[in-house]
Amino acid sequence: MQVKNLNEILRESAILNALGEDIQLYLLTLLADQRGHNIRNMICHGFATPLHLNQQMADRILHALLTLALVRERPNPSAQTSAGATKHRSRSSSDYRAAVEVDLSGRVT
Repeated sequence: MQVKNLNEILRESAILNALGEDIQLYLLTLLADQRGHNIRNMICHGFATPLHLNQQMADRILHALLTLALVRERPNPSAQTSAGATKHRSRSSSDYRAAVEVDLSGRVT
């Protein structure tokens, strides 16, 4: 078993494919990158002070959670017939790919 930290997980190509570059970068900057808020490091290693744990930070964390809650599985286009109808068969996990249907401004697309 290979242990990975949050920074490594968020940089994986599977995460990029599922979330898109904008949300991947948003989560990296907010949670795990030293150039951003780096919330995970600040809290988990005990560096956070009451100044860090304020309403703005709570809003950012809630926004990140709500953004992740919008991730849904979407049928893979290859799982559909040429007429656009979904094939009638049991689907495996390879028939789906995750897709985020929201941009960072909060508009659902």
